[in-house]
Amino acid sequence: MSTSTFCPAVIVQEWRSMAALLSTFGCIRRDAGARLSLSRGELVPLPPMSPSARRAGAFCLIRPTCKGFSKGFMWLLSFTHWLSDSPTHAHIKVAALTSPGGEMAGRDMVVFPLDQTYMASLLGAGIDADQEVA
Repeated sequence: MSTSTFCPAVIVQEWRSMAALLSTFGCIRRDAGARLSLSRGELVPLPPMSPSARRAGAFCLIRPTCKGFSKGFMWLLSFTHWLSDSPTHAHIKVAALTSPGGEMAGRDMVVFPLDQTYMASLLGAGIDADQEVA
């Protein structure tokens, strides 16, 4: 059994259909494996960000809101220094980030579990492995 890390993330954009998502991201439109993963309700990482963003621990994911092609999708932005080992700590981080004067004040955020194996694949995609989980 693998353990989970809890990931607070900012909702950058939402779509109500796969077609709308694919019109925005050609990289997913061209990747049959990514489309299949999304239809199964799995997270799909977006291509690595700029070197400076990766050094800062930034990463983006597409997350289905439900299983199936006709359901919605969210484009999420997160940072490795936002990750937490418990859902409670992750929600406390979201409350701090979205409070008045916080880095993400006025933005909608979600918290979801990330499997450690999945995190390793993100690290392989260029996220700084030296970033600590809070």
